[in-house]
Amino acid sequence: MPTSRIWLRLELFELGLLVLPSRHAATLTVAHVARSLDALHVRFQAAQAAADGDAEMHDAERRAAFTESDNLHSVTFPFWRDAVADVFQWREQDYRAFWLLLVQFHRRIPVKAAYVAATDALVDEAHCLAREQVPVFKIAIFLFVQTVKPHSWRAKYSLEPFDAVWYREHAAALDAAAAVGASSSPLSAPTSGSGNRSPQLKGSASPTLQASPHTMGMQDRSTSDAYYLEFVREKLGDLFALLFPSVELQDGSETIVSADQVDLLGFLLCVGSSEMVDSAASLSASYPAWPSSAEQSAGDAFLAGGLRAENGAKICAFFKKNLSLNETLYPPVGFTLSSASSFLLSSDTSPATSPPEAAPTVLSNFAKTTVIKRAEEFGASSGGSDLIIFSCHDTFIYALGASRYPLPRSASSTNVMITACNNCKIVTGPNTGILSLDRCENVHVTAVSSLIRVSNCLDSVINSYTLVPLIMSGENVGVQLGPYNAKYSGLAQQLADAHFVYNAESPGAWSSFVNLDSEKVDSAGGNEKAPISVQSPAAFREVVVPVKVAGNSSAGERPFPLPQEYAAALKAQHETVEALRHLVRSDEFDLATKRTMETVIQTRFKEWLSTTGNARQILDLVHIERSRSALSSSANASPAKDRAV
Repeated sequence: MPTSRIWLRLELFELGLLVLPSRHAATLTVAHVARSLDALHVRFQAAQAAADGDAEMHDAERRAAFTESDNLHSVTFPFWRDAVADVFQWREQDYRAFWLLLVQFHRRIPVKAAYVAATDALVDEAHCLAREQVPVFKIAIFLFVQTVKPHSWRAKYSLEPFDAVWYREHAAALDAAAAVGASSSPLSAPTSGSGNRSPQLKGSASPTLQASPHTMGMQDRSTSDAYYLEFVREKLGDLFALLFPSVELQDGSETIVSADQVDLLGFLLCVGSSEMVDSAASLSASYPAWPSSAEQSAGDAFLAGGLRAENGAKICAFFKKNLSLNETLYPPVGFTLSSASSFLLSSDTSPATSPPEAAPTVLSNFAKTTVIKRAEEFGASSGGSDLIIFSCHDTFIYALGASRYPLPRSASSTNVMITACNNCKIVTGPNTGILSLDRCENVHVTAVSSLIRVSNCLDSVINSYTLVPLIMSGENVGVQLGPYNAKYSGLAQQLADAHFVYNAESPGAWSSFVNLDSEKVDSAGGNEKAPISVQSPAAFREVVVPVKVAGNSSAGERPFPLPQEYAAALKAQHETVEALRHLVRSDEFDLATKRTMETVIQTRFKEWLSTTGNARQILDLVHIERSRSALSSSANASPAKDRAV
């Protein structure tokens, strides 16, 4: 395949990294990963000896090391956790978070046909942690990814944004800041009281202005992507040593790596056409010295030689040299992206030059507006895209497409990344991959997703339907979790089109979460906001989606039920509105009193529209509808003109 390109699957890094406390992350090294694989090997031998009733073999094999053939075993979560517990010494939530993420990537990134998971299974927490089996080579690669440690300042590779924190402000902190400020030079700049510019007090030092996670999140994506690429290039030899321990990475060595072995790396590396579109080809097809898989000899096998085998050092050097970033699938989103002024309010966010079909849908740098992306505007029949919402503020976003990750239909999924947004309300369509909410402030998200990650967020609300616990990491402050709160026509059909398997009798795992920052929670003071809490029924509101789904005239649908207390609260809200309407229409009051009541109600309603930003949203929606009507009229008039000519 002379025109093939090799790139890094960046979603493993961008969506899959665990942010653990330093004393637990200390065991995330290549040496510890190797020890964990050895521990798995011992468990395999012990299980085989127990099955054969050979106690002597059981004792003898305890000193054995991991071998290439172990890569092809598949294990469940309890088997893996029990085997590696003495090596990593993590907390229970760390193991659970690792495995929940791994299952998502395992199901969405097929490497060999023998390991493709069934798509019709209900992948809830019980299934993931008890029944789902993952091949060992994927576990090894995902552990290798975790060794990048971008959150650790001690590591050679580090990214400053992972160190940013929100500063919890209360009366005592503000008083202390004022006292320190008064003792400093009168020429010094005053400190701000806003959340992302509050002082960090260290003894008697002057208050310092330090960027919040939201500010640090508004960096060009290419900064972190280039960092991950260099890490893999430099450490690829270590990964070869983990997966193929008998292979000597020396040019003169007689040890070889077969094509089937190289294909295992397809969980981390991807091969495609020169246009950087995933062709679903095996990774070994990119090596020019090998014939295609159709031409391989009958003797080729996983540990055999044949025509498709090569010196391990040459293979490793080839991938290091040719590995690159795929800016089609992973564009460098950030301030280098074209400004939001190039997008149209009429919900058409396509630039003048249409991007490749596999490119993600990017909503970037929108401010004080309303953005609507309908289902028909996402992806093409041959594939689709991820959704990226970046650096938007004071914006209503309705992204209702069930877009797909560019893989075969049997493993289609969507990843949604919402990063560095502020004061936004976001509704997304069904998402069969991972939804990430990162470094956002005062953002309300309504979503259906296979898995949700929340990192470094402040005063945000997530109303969701998901089958597994949310993974919370980093510095979260004032984050509320609530049940899914939207219904619109066509939602059930979108779930079917996205192959999203759900339980129609359950509200999902919206209130369940795995908190990787629980040590800070335990030591939080009484004056601080709760890092994570459950939304109260009194605060629960239903989201109205102002979109008519094409070809569907049915009323709003709610495929899954609300929890009883939230359904009761919603019913009470509707009854209150109906009672007011009945009161105004009744004959109990004279005309003057009714007019006074109407005036009061209208005044309060206008105040609510103004304070919530809904007044601007209504004007935006009117403009969008007029634009769509004008375009529709123009399109209908064109055929008539053509016939007249």
